[in-house]
Amino acid sequence: MKSQTTQNTAQRQTTQNTAQRQTTQNAAPQRQTTQNAAPRRQTTQNAAPQRQTPQNSSALKQTAQDVTLRDTHRYDDIIDLPHHVSTRHPQMSPENRAAQFSPFSALTGHAAAIEETARPVETFVELDENRKEQLNEQLLLLTENLSGQPEITVTYFKPDSRKEGGAYVTMRGRVKSIDLYERQIRFADGKAVLFDDLYALENLTW
Repeated sequence: MKSQTTQNTAQRQTTQNTAQRQTTQNAAPQRQTTQNAAPRRQTTQNAAPQRQTPQNSSALKQTAQDVTLRDTHRYDDIIDLPHHVSTRHPQMSPENRAAQFSPFSALTGHAAAIEETARPVETFVELDENRKEQLNEQLLLLTENLSGQPEITVTYFKPDSRKEGGAYVTMRGRVKSIDLYERQIRFADGKAVLFDDLYALENLTW
């Protein structure tokens, strides 16, 4: 019994020693890791010379000032001469000179295009047969009484020159002639109205 107790005690001591050795081995790499981390601190210390940049900048500024001082009298021979005025080319006006330095506008004309699009126009009204017959009778009456230079009020459609559509215009004037070939009424002031653009003839006076 004593021999067995002695053996068990020896085995326990062996197991404890083995566990202590493993713990000591596992802790060793941690110490190495700590030692390996030391060079990082050295790298930070090595970066310190970069802080000397402001000193280099001040040295460059001083050099530039020295060069400027040496060149102070470089243009003494022309600095007091009067401003040259060309005898061949006209001088640019202050407005045109200032326009050279005005900011560039990539949308030049864009606002005008928007306003033009928003400008209202009227559409041409196609007359019915009764209205056309009435206008034909009035035109015949004018043709028969041209010698008296009749005065009339005419309403006609004037096409827009910029976009589709136009506007109805009313004017009054003395009729000079009726051109059946060109199909238009000619007035004494030089204006002319096409038959196809007529909307109404009113207030005929002889």
